[in-house]
Amino acid sequence: MTKSTHDYIRDICHGYHERQREIEIGDKGRPKRALMLAEYMRLNSAVDAALLIIEDAPLRNQIRQSLIRGTGFEAVFAPICGRNQFYFYKRCAVAEIARLLHLCE
Repeated sequence: MTKSTHDYIRDICHGYHERQREIEIGDKGRPKRALMLAEYMRLNSAVDAALLIIEDAPLRNQIRQSLIRGTGFEAVFAPICGRNQFYFYKRCAVAEIARLLHLCE
């Protein structure tokens, strides 16, 4: 995966909560806003679907928060797994996001 693709996925993850907030507000009857919200839903669902490769739900939540906040293993309170395993799952999730968004094969 190229650095620009990785940076793009990082930016997508950082905007997760903002997009979720806009989705909850709704389109307010505006067609252009409805198109924008459809794209927001596509991006957020790709992040959520990519995280489903992690079977353990508490670990999945830790990885999700790490991706969204842009933090690493050291910032996780009471980690469930070891450092190497944490970063392995995080890399797998990022690769799956890229695959779901058709950014790489």
